[in-house]
Amino acid sequence: MNKINIGKKIRLLRKERGLKQGEFADQVGISRPYLSGIEGDKRNPTYTIVKEIANELEVDVGKLEEVNNDK
Repeated sequence: MNKINIGKKIRLLRKERGLKQGEFADQVGISRPYLSGIEGDKRNPTYTIVKEIANELEVDVGKLEEVNNDK
């Protein structure tokens, strides 16, 4: 079974949109260090934070949970 790596998916989608980490953290309403921890899989965000991140990235929450075997 593959581990779902939400943090890396968030980082990938954020970078695809040309957003800097601090800028994106401000949009989501969290600190840059907290976002860094999420993207580095050192912090576990609440579902509420994941929903807000998905909203800001304009994707469904399920998109963040998809397992990507290519990466």
